[in-house]
Amino acid sequence: MSYLSIDNISFAYPSDPSPVLKQVELHLTEGELVALVGPNASGKSTLARSVKGLLRPQEGRIAIGGVPLDGELPDPRVGFLMSNPENQLITSIVEEDIAFGLENLGLPADSI
Repeated sequence: MSYLSIDNISFAYPSDPSPVLKQVELHLTEGELVALVGPNASGKSTLARSVKGLLRPQEGRIAIGGVPLDGELPDPRVGFLMSNPENQLITSIVEEDIAFGLENLGLPADSI
């Protein structure tokens, strides 16, 4: 059984009616590692945003663990790392960046 199922999704941005994603099909098992590669503007980020739930495909279905991705958006089951690291860092010190995430998880300061 696929852990991540992408079934025939299509997506077009309102500013351009031609689809960025057209009937994309992908099935991954749990723990499987893949690399999504392609030229600029080929739809890699659009696909990643769709799996995270930041964009809703106009057609098709995405499911994680058999549960459709149509509930709470963005979906908390999916991590998403943008391609520009400067947009993701909280501080310029690794220790503080790691502590920030642990604080948000509610861990006590002495554990962090």
